[in-house]
Amino acid sequence: MHDSELFGPRLRATSLAAVLVAIAFICLVTLALPHDSELRDPGLAVAAVALLVLGGLVHRLGERLDTRQIGGVVVVGTLLAALANYAVGTTTAAFGLLFTFTALYAFYFFDLRFALGHLALVGVAYAIQLAVNPGPSAASRFLLVVGTPALVGLLIARLLRVVRAETARSRRVLETTHDAYVALELDGTVAQWNAAAERMFGASRAEVLGRKFGELFVPHSEVSAHREWLRVLRDADEVNGHRFETEYRRPDGTSFPAEVTVSRVEGGGRVILASFARDLTDERLRETEQAELAREQAARREAEHVAEMVSGMQLLVDAALAHTTTDGMMNALIPRVRAVLGADAASVLLREEGRDSLVVRASTGGDPENRRRIDFGEYFTGVVAAERRPMLEQDPRLDEVADPAMREAGVTSLMGVPLMVDGELAGVLSVGAKAPRRFTSDDLGMLRLAADRVALALDHARIYEREHRIAETLQRSLLPEQMPNLPGMGVSARYVPAASEAEVGGDWFDVIPMPGGRVGLVMGDVAGKGLSAASMVGSLRSALRAYALEGHAPAVVLEQLNRLVWAELEESQMATLIYVVFDPVEGRLSWVNAGHLPPLRTAGDGAPAEFLHGARSVPLGVLPFPAYEEETAVLGQGSIVLLYTDGLVERPGSVIDIGLNALARAVDEAPEGTDALCDHLLRELSPLGGAADDVALLAFCNEPVTDRFEVELPAQPESLSSVRGLVRRWLRQTGSTEQEIAEVTTACGEACANAIEHAGAGSSSSFELEGKLDGSGVEVVVRDFGVWRPERDDDHGRGLGLMNTLMDVVEVTPSPEGTVVRMQRRLNGAGTR
Repeated sequence: MHDSELFGPRLRATSLAAVLVAIAFICLVTLALPHDSELRDPGLAVAAVALLVLGGLVHRLGERLDTRQIGGVVVVGTLLAALANYAVGTTTAAFGLLFTFTALYAFYFFDLRFALGHLALVGVAYAIQLAVNPGPSAASRFLLVVGTPALVGLLIARLLRVVRAETARSRRVLETTHDAYVALELDGTVAQWNAAAERMFGASRAEVLGRKFGELFVPHSEVSAHREWLRVLRDADEVNGHRFETEYRRPDGTSFPAEVTVSRVEGGGRVILASFARDLTDERLRETEQAELAREQAARREAEHVAEMVSGMQLLVDAALAHTTTDGMMNALIPRVRAVLGADAASVLLREEGRDSLVVRASTGGDPENRRRIDFGEYFTGVVAAERRPMLEQDPRLDEVADPAMREAGVTSLMGVPLMVDGELAGVLSVGAKAPRRFTSDDLGMLRLAADRVALALDHARIYEREHRIAETLQRSLLPEQMPNLPGMGVSARYVPAASEAEVGGDWFDVIPMPGGRVGLVMGDVAGKGLSAASMVGSLRSALRAYALEGHAPAVVLEQLNRLVWAELEESQMATLIYVVFDPVEGRLSWVNAGHLPPLRTAGDGAPAEFLHGARSVPLGVLPFPAYEEETAVLGQGSIVLLYTDGLVERPGSVIDIGLNALARAVDEAPEGTDALCDHLLRELSPLGGAADDVALLAFCNEPVTDRFEVELPAQPESLSSVRGLVRRWLRQTGSTEQEIAEVTTACGEACANAIEHAGAGSSSSFELEGKLDGSGVEVVVRDFGVWRPERDDDHGRGLGLMNTLMDVVEVTPSPEGTVVRMQRRLNGAGTR
């Protein structure tokens, strides 16, 4: 029925009172002017007075009348007008205007349904009046009284729909804004209140509409100021976006600061104070936090200034501990020293051993290519070295600055302190700064502290380098300089140190020729680094060789080694080791694995390589009495067994199986030969820049035996076991009997022993052995390059007779270039090949 969204009670009541008073005025004017004689003047006068009284009453009660009551007044007024028109006895223009005005009022202030209902009431009442007192042009008057407000009212209704839509849109905007929207009447009564205001003030719309804002939310101490504020806004000609900060109180007693923006808005006969309020609690909290943060930052800066020396020294210590070489450490310290002191350039000069002179070892300009000698007393740094005391100089001359990088930087403030190690001068640390930076005595004190750390780091690095050189030399001396000559077998090895500055590792290997032609293969990895690891390698290598040459089985050798590590070497030391023994006659491998990576065996016929996982046990030094068990496997002709350390297959962040699989693939793709295999594996598996750990490789091949062989051996007694093993292998593949093999092997051994004994004392350092299978017989040739001495009357002269007994043909051909022994023997057990 009503449109309270657009019009308040006061406006509706005032407008209705104005309509009633206007009609009363028209009635009085009608009485005053000449009019129709049929008009009953007393009735018209009574109607005018009634309208005036009703209008005054409505105006007085305006704000207390709700929409329904005002609508009732309109209906009652219309009915009273109809009765009054009947009472005056004629249809005057005043009553027509009354009907028209009230109808237009209804269209303007009420919804369309009420307005049309009221218009129907007007039409019925006026039609009855015209029927009783028709008068002239009754139809025209009816159309004028009813049609005019109908037409105009519909236009008004359409306009109001647009206004209502815009009002609703504005209201939605106000409801969705984050700021509280509050509209006050000029007396401070709340007229509008959005959802944000409900949240901010803690009161619903129903609780505040129609009540005084100041009584609800203004603190008691600010009530008078609030009233004065309302008065100023009420009297002001224009208020647009007036902004201020204040404090409000919620119904629960809590208060909050707010920023308020007020505008005075006039329209529709109303003047309201439209205000937007923003809660400043979070902002004030942030301001408080920022102020507190500023205080904390100031305190922190003070604390940082106090702690700067400690943290700066820690930077130097970190740099010193991160590097173990002098040059690496010095280059790392230069930027740290600059950062600690805020310097533009820095350099470290070290004393030359046995001289009173310095050389630049590290500088801001990089590693100096020309390490020029600076004598004590020469340049600023030479004076510091000569006087052995810290010095600070402002605006030094360029010819006093020794470091080219400092001269190029144009330093205007220079400091230098001596580096002292055990009371001896080790060098000078100097820093320089460009204007406007000027060093102070406090800076010099900090540089002295820095110099103490640098000197300690320098001493540490020099000790480490000395131990590193000793350990590296020891480790290299423990590795075989060259592989032994093993007839019928191929062996190659590689050792690649780690690419980093790390200490010398504990990787090692060995190849041990053993009695009976057998060969021992060793690959080990001692836990730890440096001199202690290298020393342990030496102990293990010597002990293992001794145990192996005594003829112990592989399992017994490792048990004795473990006893040595557990009982005699340093505590907490541990080592992994794999020990392999190859019997060339049987073509068999025997091995024991003490926690090492498994050996890899190739088939020799193109089949994929396979790991030998058996015989695994704990590393040496872990348990006092571990059980080591021996495993065996065939190593066929042309097959290779590969031993290696973890540096070849382990990568940080990757599981070991990935590296082992990559190794197997690389072996399958490698070219023939042990040398080519080792080079191929290092090329394929070593990461760019080198491995992070030492890499050791040992490749051993059981080379194929053919009808003919030719080898050159050192003229040393140790070569005899290799000769016997080679001849046994060669004869066994012919199908010879064990007796034939033994006899031919003995004859060859005697011939080679004569070559070693009689020719070894001469200029020759080697001899040649050649074997050839010819049908069902064999021919063996031993050739040396010395001069035979006459036979003596002792056992040594019986070798030639033994050879004649065991072989069918023995020919000895001496010459100035050497002696050739040719022997032939028919083999009854040999088959035709």
